[in-house]
Amino acid sequence: MLKIKNIGLFVLGLLFFSSCEDVIELELESVESQIVIEATIDAGNQIATVNISKTNDFYDNNSPEQVSDAVIILQSESGDTYTFSETTPGTYTAINILANQGEIFDLMVEVDGNFYEATSQTPVAVNLDTINQANFPGGPFSDEGDILLSAVWNDPDNQENFYRLRVYVDNVFQSDNYTLLNDVLAGDGEEITASIAQGFNENTTVKVELLSTDEAYYDYFFQLSSLNGGGAGSTTPYNPKGNFSNGALGYFGIYYSSSMEIQL
Repeated sequence: MLKIKNIGLFVLGLLFFSSCEDVIELELESVESQIVIEATIDAGNQIATVNISKTNDFYDNNSPEQVSDAVIILQSESGDTYTFSETTPGTYTAINILANQGEIFDLMVEVDGNFYEATSQTPVAVNLDTINQANFPGGPFSDEGDILLSAVWNDPDNQENFYRLRVYVDNVFQSDNYTLLNDVLAGDGEEITASIAQGFNENTTVKVELLSTDEAYYDYFFQLSSLNGGGAGSTTPYNPKGNFSNGALGYFGIYYSSSMEIQL
C-alpha cells in the first residue's frame, strides 16, 4: 500500500507536482533577506553539494544573491569530517564522502558569523528496474506527446522509504514535472510502478532517474511542490519548513540515485 501526500490524483494513485529547478529561488513577502541553504549528499557518487543564497522580495524579479566565503563542515556519525571548496559563487562541494546506509550526518554552515546546522540520515539504495512504454493517442498529455512512460522498482522491506523521480528529455531536465512517493510499512517490499505525468514524442531519448531519499529531502520538496503547484497568484507566499537551525531556509538531504534511458 502506498501512502502519498495528497494534492491531486492521477494514474495508479500517484501524485505529480509542478516544481522549479533543484536550485531553489524562494520569493517571499517584503521582509528582511534570509539565508537559503540547499545541501545534498549524493551517496552513490560520494559527493556533497551546498548552494547558499539570500531570498528576494516577493515582487523582486532579480536573481537571488549568491553567498560566497562561507565555512562548511560535514561530519559523519562515524567521526569522519569533510570540508568544502567554493567551486562557483555560492556553490560548495566536497568529494569522497563515505555514506553508509542508515548513517547520520551533521552539516554546519557559518555565514558572516552566523551558524546554521542540520542533520540527515542516509537512506537505503534502491535500483530502478524497468521503464515501460505505451502509446496513448489522445491521452491526458497528448499536447506534449502520445507516448506514456512508467518506472518500475522493488521497495525494500521493513522500513519507510521516500522516493522522487526526475525526468530528462534529450538531456534537458524536465523541471516542471516530477513524482514524489512515500511507502509505508503496510505495503513495504512490493513492486512499485510509477506513471510519469508527461507525454513524450518519438525520436527522443528519455532518462528517468529514481532518487531514494531521506525524509527531510522528501518533506521539503513536497512543501515546495505545494507552494508552486497552485499557479501564480493563487497561493500566499510562505516559507517551506526545512531542517536547518537558526532560521535558515532550505534543506539538507541525502539520496541514492539510479537511472535508465529509453530511446523512443
